Amino acid sequence: DWSVFGREILAAGLGCAVADTALNPLEVTKIKLQLQVVGQPVYNTGMFSCMRQCAVEDGVLHGLYMPGLTATLIRAMTYTAFRVGAYPTVRDQVAPGDPDSLPTKLLSGAVTGGVASAVFCPVDMVRIRLQADS
Repeated sequence: DWSVFGREILAAGLGCAVADTALNPLEVTKIKLQLQVVGQPVYNTGMFSCMRQCAVEDGVLHGLYMPGLTATLIRAMTYTAFRVGAYPTVRDQVAPGDPDSLPTKLLSGAVTGGVASAVFCPVDMVRIRLQADS
């Protein structure tokens, strides 16, 4: 049923969007720390000191929350929405009589994860670039 499929994808996308919005400052900080040149640190070492430095220099909103947020939300509503939301439908199509078997779960997860990764990987690259450039 397409309405169930659509609701599952929408619910997965919205749930991920809320979580990604809350965790975006950690993601931005992680990327900034990873991209530092060895011997020439721009940010203090450590997650919380880097977050504090970004908040002081650029503000909490522009330094931690906004970098890459649009691309992060697009990723949540596409990649994760499909990967998680399509799983029950694919699982039920793969093995209508035995949806709880391990092979069914593995195949269903591989199909939804593989398709989502292949189709939506460019969105993730844009997200990482926007967060790194901030």
